[in-house]
Amino acid sequence: KWTLVVENPTPETRSFNAMTVCAPLNLDHPVDAPSAVAAESQGSTSCPCAPGRFVVGGGQRYSPGGVVTVASRPTGFSAPAADGWQAWIDNFNAESRSFQAYAVCAKPLRR
Repeated sequence: KWTLVVENPTPETRSFNAMTVCAPLNLDHPVDAPSAVAAESQGSTSCPCAPGRFVVGGGQRYSPGGVVTVASRPTGFSAPAADGWQAWIDNFNAESRSFQAYAVCAKPLRR
């Protein structure tokens, strides 16, 4: 199950697509990396999967309003052995904001 929230700060209607890929994997519990970003600045955090596991999804959490996702992607996203998730956000608020990156990790099935 995925929950998708999109913030559109423009007056125009925008369209987007969301896709969920399901597969029989031995999933571990998500790992997360709590962090904070200072007022009016950019912050990043990342969370690795346990050894022998590979990332199959991830994202970030933060309270909406004045915070924008800059990037959210697997670590090593151009390599076949992605092993965690990284996220960057811009905080346009006058106070610091907390946020969290999370990774959903799986170990290969043995056949």
